[in-house]
Amino acid sequence: SNFQPISLLRFLSKLLEYLMLTRLNRFLQDVDFFSTAQHGFRKDKSTLTALQAMTEFIFRSLDSGKTVLGCFIDLTKAFDLASHEILLLKLEKIGVRGLPLDWFASYLADRPWRVMVNGDGGCFYSSDRVSTCGVPQGSLLGPILFLILVNDLPEALADPGSLVVNFADDTNFLVQGNSLEDCIAIAQGKFRSLESWIHANHLVLNQTKTKSVHFRARGATVGSVLLGSTDVTFSNSTSFLGLQIDENLKFQEHAVNLLSRLSKVCYCLRRLRSVVSTHSLKAAYHGLFLSRARYGIVFWSTPGNLELIFKMQKRALRIVSGIPPRASCRGRFKANGFLTLPGLYIYESLLLSVAQR
Repeated sequence: SNFQPISLLRFLSKLLEYLMLTRLNRFLQDVDFFSTAQHGFRKDKSTLTALQAMTEFIFRSLDSGKTVLGCFIDLTKAFDLASHEILLLKLEKIGVRGLPLDWFASYLADRPWRVMVNGDGGCFYSSDRVSTCGVPQGSLLGPILFLILVNDLPEALADPGSLVVNFADDTNFLVQGNSLEDCIAIAQGKFRSLESWIHANHLVLNQTKTKSVHFRARGATVGSVLLGSTDVTFSNSTSFLGLQIDENLKFQEHAVNLLSRLSKVCYCLRRLRSVVSTHSLKAAYHGLFLSRARYGIVFWSTPGNLELIFKMQKRALRIVSGIPPRASCRGRFKANGFLTLPGLYIYESLLLSVAQR
């Protein structure tokens, strides 16, 4: 029930897509089209800039004595349910008319698809069907067309003293108030606007995965709250853009989950050590261990979390270096050309600061 269709496109088709994407991007930049809340598939934007905007808002609000309610919205198969008719209307509204609009209509319409299943007797194929909605996943134009479709969502949720953060179909809005009751009252109006927007754009809210987190310095909030017509569960933490974010912003659950994943990577490295060269083992370290450890490090790296993961990094270093489990790592990081985790935190912080200029 959760398969993602991937478009198989010919080379010539991708070439034409690239040419159209270049022109469309230039046009959208000239008219300053994209909402500042959108961080997905945009130049100088990333999951890190989205997380930075969110965490800065929460810390700033808590420092001023406010309480913060975060609502993490999940849309069911948003890319697959994108309405062609509504998307074409929005393209026309922003100035894409005539032959270019006809080109996009032809690009979206009458796309055949089928399902392939691998079985003991070989591959089995379903009969061909034709897509009546959705943007082609795996295409060059698919992401930007989806951004055009959802670009007016932040405007529907806009309100002074609140923040909307989008990354493609991942949406989070934060409201601040003097109490949780104040935040819920504000969120009620926003959810009504959200439900109206979802209905108007022929999308579907995934009520099961839509969560609320009450951010505060200490304590916990349990239960659920009715926002609009949606029963939203309060959660102690939720996953957003690859980080497990808890209500106290200590990221302890994220660190524990990360530690478990890195422990499995260390097991793989140990098994690889006897069958691959040191060069290949270092490549595996960078691809499997470091890529996981460095993601979002500027957010989750409290002193306790950093120390926890740093111990696991030393374990991985000993495996790569071929030294005993309790041997000193002094000098080994430099010898292998590895940054220590604290050094990596500084490096990633500088990269994020430079990117914001």
